[in-house]
Amino acid sequence: MNFDFLPEYSDHAQTHPSLVHQQMRALTGDHYCSVENTHTTKDKAIFLHSQIGSSSINYLSYGQEVDVRATKPCSMYHIQIVTRGRCEIRSEGRCFTANKHNAVIINPTGNIKVTYSPDCEKVVVLVDPETVKKELYEITRRPIKTPIVFQECFDISSSPGLDLVRLISHMTHDMFSESSFYTASNCLSQSAEKLLIQYLLRSIDNTHSYVIFKAEAEHQPAWLINIDAYIDNNIREAITPEALAKATNLNIRTMYERFKHHQGISPMAYVKKLKLEKARQELKKAHLTGKSVTDIAMEFQFTHLGRFSAEYKKEYHELPSHTVRS
Repeated sequence: MNFDFLPEYSDHAQTHPSLVHQQMRALTGDHYCSVENTHTTKDKAIFLHSQIGSSSINYLSYGQEVDVRATKPCSMYHIQIVTRGRCEIRSEGRCFTANKHNAVIINPTGNIKVTYSPDCEKVVVLVDPETVKKELYEITRRPIKTPIVFQECFDISSSPGLDLVRLISHMTHDMFSESSFYTASNCLSQSAEKLLIQYLLRSIDNTHSYVIFKAEAEHQPAWLINIDAYIDNNIREAITPEALAKATNLNIRTMYERFKHHQGISPMAYVKKLKLEKARQELKKAHLTGKSVTDIAMEFQFTHLGRFSAEYKKEYHELPSHTVRS
């Protein structure tokens, strides 16, 4: 993930921690927050805000160690992405840590306490529950009878969590710039919110994930189902365009056109992405299997090790060897 552009927007946004608290309290609804440890004479805190439909993207730092408490359930979903330092979130007797490896979603279902490290800086996406419910209905076309509760902590070092953070990073960069595309009109802002929420529902496990999967599988074309099945069964083999076309009963040109339309990338780029995901899974457990980076690269038909490392780093922002060591 890359939020390196944020400091250039925050240079002139420094303020007192109590003002950041007031801004967030105004945005997050009728619950009460108390901020502790705000004894400072320096205005080191930062707050930036941009509205996106009925949701918002916010960048904040208190500039010191701070506890924020909510005595009533939040009125919004909070997606907490830490760009520096860390913060601990306690909710319903459980504790989660947001840092450079993990993001946290606070569901509007319980009381919370958030502790910021002195150097903590983060992006907080506040998402309107009613809009989430509306987008879920658009995907499933089924009545929403139970609360939508997301997995609280998710990995942002690999897909799909990494892809969600990349989308938020792109939107944040645009919205805090002087010539923002997404905030140019209400229509564009609402479209951006729709994109964000639909990706959130599809990428992060939640209480309706199975219903979403089932609804989308019902509308998935047979040729795409066949491609997924073929890749899954042959993930460790050298997969060719000809083999994929044969699995779909389409000619290569038609397959490429349909795949580009449905998936947004070429069939072979899709194959490479899936192979990299499988390779990452193997790298994470290399300390148990004893496999080397070379062994795993070869296992998934990445025969050029330098290219494998470069493509892996481009996808996951770290070298394969770093994944093994972590």
